[in-house]
Amino acid sequence: MLKGIYYNIDKINCIVEKKITNDNSLVNTKSSPRVIYKPIFYRAYDLQKIYMKQGLIQNVGINLADYMNKIESFRLSIEGNQISEFARNEVYVIFRIDTTLLKAAGGQYHILDNTGEYISSGDYEITGI
Repeated sequence: MLKGIYYNIDKINCIVEKKITNDNSLVNTKSSPRVIYKPIFYRAYDLQKIYMKQGLIQNVGINLADYMNKIESFRLSIEGNQISEFARNEVYVIFRIDTTLLKAAGGQYHILDNTGEYISSGDYEITGI
């Protein structure tokens, strides 16, 4: 069990100032250690249910707007298949899914970041044409 204090930091503002003295040498105004925050992801809610048509390759958008500015690229894990993101817009990350590779008519999918860290999950359903 992890013990400690964790803070939920949503936004970090950084101001970089360069001060130059008269002799054109740089002056270090602050010598305290730098703290770099790495986001810690935890599952807060289920992602949306996605619906796909059987036997087709299709683009499916999953609403990942809450994570987009924190993650470089996403992967979709579904029935052991790893699918990298195909495109993005303001709200959705789009995955190109080939439903012929999926055996079940429904189940769960998982969203991972580019390093394989788990982000969240949702349900999917494949319907006939």
